[in-house]
Amino acid sequence: MPISDELKAVYATAPVVRTYIETLTLEHPEFSGGFRYLTNQRDGWQAYLSDLITNDLVDFEYVPFAVVPPQAEGDGAISLQVAIDNCDRVLMDELEILSVSPTIPIILTYRVYLSDDNTTVQNDPPMVLDITSVTATQFFITFNAGLTNLRNRPFPSKLYTVDKFRGLAR
Repeated sequence: MPISDELKAVYATAPVVRTYIETLTLEHPEFSGGFRYLTNQRDGWQAYLSDLITNDLVDFEYVPFAVVPPQAEGDGAISLQVAIDNCDRVLMDELEILSVSPTIPIILTYRVYLSDDNTTVQNDPPMVLDITSVTATQFFITFNAGLTNLRNRPFPSKLYTVDKFRGLAR
């Protein structure tokens, strides 16, 4: 996960005034709205998502969560683990509705900001993964996320047809 030099300095020195803010966004077409959480600010926070679709400030709600970033593995697999504690019933209800027909994956976006700059994502590009599994108890929800969208792509991704490549006609 590429991070900025400013975020590296905050990670290394842990200053009191300037901290990092981890945010988590969960999106699915069947959700009544997206879920936007942060774990470092108890009062909530507003930030720009830094994408071209939404250029407005969005609200992040405080929910304690922990993220275990992907480790460098020999097989090249990327697997992010997230645990959300004391989650509200709204997310649980939405997940129960999706469990009936899980054909479209939930998209998880992990962004890190600095507390004094809500316009710049410090892990650029932000980590965008598909949720591969969900485990829910009465106390917490855990997600495993990875790059499952690569499995649905045809290989080779370019189709070699006679219309595009005349030399294929015999």
